[in-house]
Amino acid sequence: MSFYLPGGGGFTKKQQHAIQVASSHSKASAQKLRAAFTAQRSGARRGGGNGGGNSRPQRSRARAPAQMPSRISHSQVPRGGAPTRSQRQAWAINPATSDMMAPQGHGYYDAFTTFAGSAMTHLSIGPATPIVSKTTCLMSNGESIKTDYQFGAQMLVIGPSSSKTQAMLYRCSSGRDDDAVDSVAFDSSQLQSDSPSESIPTRCSVRIRNYTNAYSLGGVVRVLRATTGMFLDRDYTSNADFMNLLEGVRDHRRTCSYTGKEFVSALQTNCIVADQSRSLLFADNGVSPSAAVLPWFVNEYANKALPYADHNSNTRLTFDIEKPVDSFTCFVANPTFSPIVIIFEPFGAGATANTYECIVQSQFLAHYRQGTMLANLAITPSSNHAALEKHRNKEEAKGSMLSSVGKFLYNHRSEIAQGISTFAGPGRILGKF
Repeated sequence: MSFYLPGGGGFTKKQQHAIQVASSHSKASAQKLRAAFTAQRSGARRGGGNGGGNSRPQRSRARAPAQMPSRISHSQVPRGGAPTRSQRQAWAINPATSDMMAPQGHGYYDAFTTFAGSAMTHLSIGPATPIVSKTTCLMSNGESIKTDYQFGAQMLVIGPSSSKTQAMLYRCSSGRDDDAVDSVAFDSSQLQSDSPSESIPTRCSVRIRNYTNAYSLGGVVRVLRATTGMFLDRDYTSNADFMNLLEGVRDHRRTCSYTGKEFVSALQTNCIVADQSRSLLFADNGVSPSAAVLPWFVNEYANKALPYADHNSNTRLTFDIEKPVDSFTCFVANPTFSPIVIIFEPFGAGATANTYECIVQSQFLAHYRQGTMLANLAITPSSNHAALEKHRNKEEAKGSMLSSVGKFLYNHRSEIAQGISTFAGPGRILGKF
């Protein structure tokens, strides 16, 4: 509650303090500040004095525009113990602005808590229906992803492709390098029953939880929000090609590694825009183009030795120019949004293996056949180039937490070196105190 102090010129205690601070620097600044406070009190700027007749709720709405409520669905601190310092930093700035995962992903790119109708485009695209699809990554037998796969590491790739498939699990199919890689597609039930004719992805997020018994928690999970495409055709990619890709993801400077214990409470990460030029193009939904119309596919597979036809054969596959290439493979090769790559390193066997629940939520602006119920729910999305640039630039500027630490160490390398030499002292060897 504001009140006026005697002899204070009608200003509040906080305003008087601000004027005193300004006076210590410049009398001209103090005079300008005093004039501004006087105008506020008289209502010229709809200020705190309420001279303009606006009520407290009206002033609150003017100061803070309406925002989506931040519904936190997971605890801030994992049950396994206190959060690490880097995790606290990541959660404080916004999980979407870092390659690290966090208990929730507040912000524009959070597909779990942000309303689908709030999606924006750079330019006007006309009426479209905002839709949400949810995908639970379960095997054909109903089991979740386990870390005891007999042929080593498994790689889960997540992204909002223009099809029912929103995630794909890749893994070696055998012990032979020249066999074709094994893959499991995870489909959204909503996109199966109500498939749009074409769509534009707007958001995609994933939550991962390790629900193994506490006594057997362990293993390593690596997470990378990829910014470039990958060639991962389900038929033409060999086990050797897959192993090379695994090595590249492990060694990427932005890849973050976690232990199984850190996923006792679900962690989340979000996709961001990888190619703005495609974010305005409606892609045909669920269409598998032939290899002949995909130059990147022909260039990658036409002139290389393809895998064997099956595990018991020494006859290699031959390139088929008319081969249909599924929509998810096309998305991974030329992503509109950055795919999230998760590697589950092998750990345990049977009861000691870790089991991970992975839930993907995607949002799209879609076109449906005219006359259908979903077509009648179409709205005209807001188009705001500046706002989208702000969101995307903020994501790119943050980078990973590890990158920020490295930049700080490099910028302060001389001070750090001087401090180390002082701490070590003359005649001492670092590491032996």
